[in-house]
Amino acid sequence: MEAKRILLIRPCALGDFVLTMPVLYVLEEHFPQAEITLVGNPQHKDLASGLLDSALDYSSAQFTSLFSDPDESLRGWLAQFDLALCYLPDEDGRLRANLRKAGIRTVVVHNPRREGGGHFADELMLALREIGIAPPPAMEIAKLRYHASPAVCTPEKPVSVHPGSGSARKVWPAERFAELCDQIRAVLIEGPIDADVAARVRALARRPIETWRPPTLAALRDCLLRCSAFVGNDSGVTHLAAMLGLPTVAIFGPTDPRRWAPLGRRVHVLGGELPCTRGRSFDNVEVEDVLHGLRVVCLG
Repeated sequence: MEAKRILLIRPCALGDFVLTMPVLYVLEEHFPQAEITLVGNPQHKDLASGLLDSALDYSSAQFTSLFSDPDESLRGWLAQFDLALCYLPDEDGRLRANLRKAGIRTVVVHNPRREGGGHFADELMLALREIGIAPPPAMEIAKLRYHASPAVCTPEKPVSVHPGSGSARKVWPAERFAELCDQIRAVLIEGPIDADVAARVRALARRPIETWRPPTLAALRDCLLRCSAFVGNDSGVTHLAAMLGLPTVAIFGPTDPRRWAPLGRRVHVLGGELPCTRGRSFDNVEVEDVLHGLRVVCLG
């Protein structure tokens, strides 16, 4: 099939968007001349390595009628696209029908399961089968296309440490983050929801820890690229660090790294249920395990 303009509807958090990057790379390969528009979080465009031509906010009033009766203005805007790829629930088929009624020839609606199965990025790739593309494993795309950082763990650059996550259940104990920061040259990455846990880490540490509070995702990317390595929980920031090529140690707790591990060339996973972690839960991941993980990814 041919497609000159592709619409990607993907409203999601940072980590889920990063796991969608392999899909974008495959679309670029199969439709090299196509313009791709994201409807989701406009800040995600800054992280997409030039793969997106434009991005619009899914939460804006323009898209409120997508699931009901799109107005004339929205139908006219949708009509410019040849292909729509939507990662949204659509149990009654209303979204698919509305996009086709607007004139989009090929509409794919895929709502991946949050639990079970293989890696979540591979589940996102399954949507491509509906347009005749046999998707390769997402990790294969990551190894070929993701950044390969030349960084090594040296005193000249700090190790970025992100002690937060979107869920408190996924946060490694603050006292262990503090102990880790006492043993390396660390800088804390603090997002809008991380203030409490970051404050606990600073209070428990034996020495002051510099803290960076990037105001945007583009600023977060730039902060990470100033570092030599990264340590964090199962979070969107960890996925971004791995995609950027930073040597990354990802600490997992209640979530399954076989489904949610960050994709990247230099990633070491601790905790969860992976055999390489000897089945240890996240509570049993010690500071020495993380230091060992840093040595592995920095030398690898």
